Order: sequence, then structure tokens, then C-alpha cells
Amino acid sequence: MGGKFNERIREMQEEVVGLKERVYKTKVRLNLLRERILSNVVAEAWAVITHKNDMGGAFSLDHVLYYMDGKKLFYKQNRDGFLDKHRKIEVFRGNVVPGNHSIAVEMVYNGTGKVFSYLKGYRFKITSKYSFYASRGRILKLDTIGYEKGGITYSLEERPAIRFKVTQMPFNKENITSLTSGNE
Repeated sequence: MGGKFNERIREMQEEVVGLKERVYKTKVRLNLLRERILSNVVAEAWAVITHKNDMGGAFSLDHVLYYMDGKKLFYKQNRDGFLDKHRKIEVFRGNVVPGNHSIAVEMVYNGTGKVFSYLKGYRFKITSKYSFYASRGRILKLDTIGYEKGGITYSLEERPAIRFKVTQMPFNKENITSLTSGNE
């Protein structure tokens, strides 16, 4: 009787080991699937969003704030002159779900008083929204540019503005490499 009992215990132990292996493999598959879904790897659309500051010397960027699809994407203050030194900043790079998206941008500029002394102490808050479509199998490059609109006919208070420039290209190794190396 002891032999049959020991045989049955060994069979049950083997079944438990087999079940543990199946659970482990299932867990690995679920983690990979979760990672693909959360990272939108399945999406097959790629976006690169950059911030450019083309504002003249009369204005200093105090801070910049980006939202994509209602979620905070990027925030940077001009601590230690960072935004003055870095006129172009990558805000986002990664997979996005194909389809419609929106971006909301807020830029706050301070008048420097370098050009016109009366601007010192002025604060200019400009906001803008933009909708774009991310296509499957494509890279969307969105440049958000803070600039001075108009010319000498515009008063300095009316000049701060935001414009958007969109470029779409095929999703391939050459384009990814050119965007990564900065040879746009």
C-alpha cells in the first residue's frame, strides 16, 4: 500500500510542477501582451513632437506646458536659463494609436526689456490647440513653434504666437535613423 501511495504523491508533484510551468509561461505571455498594449507597440504609428522657440530677444520663455489628448505630456521651466539655451526641445517620441489626436500648448513669455525697456515686467501667456491624424505605418513629426507674428506694424504685445508644422513620412529604418540623428 505504501508503494501506491508514494507513486501517487510523485505523480501529483509532477502535475504541480507542470502546472507551475504553464502558469509561468502564461504569465510571461500576459506581461508581453500588456507591455505591447500599454506601449502601443501594436499601434504601428509613431510621433515625434518638438518645441521650438523662434521668439526674438524682446521675449524670454518662462515655461512651456504640453497636453496630448487631455493628458499632461511635458512641462519645463526656464530654471538656470535652460529654455534660453535650448531653443529646440524634443517633447515626445514614441508610438501612438493611429487616429485623431489633439495637442494643447501653453507658453509663457516675459518681456526682457532688452529691446524696449517698457516690456520689462510684462508677461505674455499664449495658448493654442491643434488636431492631427496619426496614420498607420507612418511617422508624424509635429513642430510646435513659438514665434513673433507680424512685423513692425504689430505692437510688441500682439507678437507672441504659436504655429504648428506637420510632416508625415513612411515608417522605415531610414526615417527613424534620420530623426534619431537629427538629420531632418
